[in-house]
Amino acid sequence: MKKIRLVFMIGILGLFMLSCSLFSMQRTADGALRVETNLPLQVITNILSSASEMTNVVNMQVELRDGYIYVHADSVQFQNQIATDVSFHVELTEINGLLAAQITNLDMSGNMIDESAIESYNQMLTEELTKAGQQVDQAKLENVSVSPDGIKMVWLLGANGSN
Repeated sequence: MKKIRLVFMIGILGLFMLSCSLFSMQRTADGALRVETNLPLQVITNILSSASEMTNVVNMQVELRDGYIYVHADSVQFQNQIATDVSFHVELTEINGLLAAQITNLDMSGNMIDESAIESYNQMLTEELTKAGQQVDQAKLENVSVSPDGIKMVWLLGANGSN
């Protein structure tokens, strides 16, 4: 029992240390709280590979590039539609304080994927990346950027942001 409790405590400490390295907070001059989150490649890869709309992914490779996420897979199944040699960009933007993810530059061999499946995937990515990066539910996204180091999101809470 003591062993289980020790492993549990070490796990919680590890998660706390990881979360501290993924975000930082500071107060602005007007009293708002600015929270900066940094999502590394592994977190992003996990989000992309666990997408419910994307199954049977073979050899997925994810690269963070300046301004977008590059994704390539030998084959992918989107809602029962299979495509081979798939590559696309995921571009992230801030729209009215919210995160928006959009697939662009989609290139594939094999069957065409229905546009509604892509829109569904865009929505899922937006929701999952928001969950991973937003530390407070009422925060408004101020800025998002993608670089080889990760995805940086700046959230604002209070004063000029949400309360």
